[in-house]
Amino acid sequence: MTKKSNSKQAICYFISLGCFLFLSACSEKTTVQFAASEQTVAKAAPGGSIQVNLKRSSKRTLGLPFVPTSHVTSEVLVPYTVSGTAQSGVIHNLSNGTLRIPAGAGGQPISFQILDGSFQGSKTIVVQLNAPSEGQLGEKTTHTVYLGDGEISGYITINNGDLTTQSQSVTLTFSASGVNQMYVTNIAGCGSGGSWEAYSTTKNWTLAQSNSLATVYVKFRDAALNETDCYSDDITHETFNPVTAGAVVIDGGDRDYHGHVSPGADGITGTSDDVHHDGWLFVEQIVNFALAGNLNNAPTDMLVVGSSHPCVQSITAKFGLSNQYSGGTDLQSVNLNNYKILYVPGSTFGTYSPADLQTLIDRKTDIQNFVNSGGSLVAFAEWGGHASLAFQWLELPLPFVVTQLGIVQEHLSKTQAAIDAGFTISDSDLSAGTPYHLAFSGPPDFNGLVPFVTDASNRVITLGFSSLLRKNVIMKPERKH
Repeated sequence: MTKKSNSKQAICYFISLGCFLFLSACSEKTTVQFAASEQTVAKAAPGGSIQVNLKRSSKRTLGLPFVPTSHVTSEVLVPYTVSGTAQSGVIHNLSNGTLRIPAGAGGQPISFQILDGSFQGSKTIVVQLNAPSEGQLGEKTTHTVYLGDGEISGYITINNGDLTTQSQSVTLTFSASGVNQMYVTNIAGCGSGGSWEAYSTTKNWTLAQSNSLATVYVKFRDAALNETDCYSDDITHETFNPVTAGAVVIDGGDRDYHGHVSPGADGITGTSDDVHHDGWLFVEQIVNFALAGNLNNAPTDMLVVGSSHPCVQSITAKFGLSNQYSGGTDLQSVNLNNYKILYVPGSTFGTYSPADLQTLIDRKTDIQNFVNSGGSLVAFAEWGGHASLAFQWLELPLPFVVTQLGIVQEHLSKTQAAIDAGFTISDSDLSAGTPYHLAFSGPPDFNGLVPFVTDASNRVITLGFSSLLRKNVIMKPERKH
């Protein structure tokens, strides 16, 4: 039975920063699943075991983000139910129960004994995992044990079930019964690319794919040259160095179109008596977040796609940024790495064209490299005439879904992740900004982009991600970039 490739997903929980220091800490999400979906055990055997593994996903940035993670620090309880054609208490001793996976362990077996193997034909023991006490269920939640005359079987895991690796050199782990040889290959179907060798429980291996999902295949055979099916496991290879990534905010509103400041009594913008309009308070904190999370030491502050508008002028006055406006053929050739922030305004103001968005799509890899090299990214709603191209330049390993909502104004709320990241704007001020136009969905937790703002319908309106450089460190408020 060929083991199907998993769609490995990653989740990170965002961490803490001061008012001007919005940097994150990364953690993991635990996925619980069987190591294999089935196995065959001879009915004359004394018993067997069914391996349940923990897989941990790591923080992801915009393209190739990876950071190694440690084991969970608490015990994981996994309830399971038992069914099948083999009668519990008569043919075997396995019944409904709860598997306890100790803190720090990578998994735990469910063991069983065969009480009576005198039955005719074959019988099955079917074990179904239920929701664990921590994390979530993976893809393989059902395991079938075939009790029969002892057919050979086995399975493979890469790097003990890790989701990601920065090296193409990996360690394969095998488990098989009744076999003495194995055939390992990077080619699907196990028809070529390998050679028969003595069975071993581990093997060093080089992945064929880089910066993508890589799969390794194996089949086994016994002394009589009976072969198993071709089994497989996969892992995402990523060369990215996570500590260099900049900050990112993707907002489904066009509050930067409406939001701006006007001078107060002193007649000067950028001072404490400025008058705030519409969505400016949130824009101000977003830009502050981007500046604090920038790591690339670029010579110039901000590259704005399109032309100037009041909000960008307010940003310039508030933060003293030097800006360059880029569109048309200039956008095709501008060196992104000369800037601390790539700023893509909301499309309402008409500061850029669909052709400019297409240029961003054409430069998707450049944008990915810019962020992964420490540049920060701020982008607002792409809707209306830009809807068909909305955020297609945003590089993510799995599909990223943008839902066009039209013009919506519901109550908005910050998530705990936004609060932990240092956003202090009240939900009232957040909601008093402009209407919003987009909601985001896609890979669970958006491959590392963390929901920052949700609406009354629990739709995700704003996503964020900040540098991993100071993960697990709470910055002191007085320190500024």
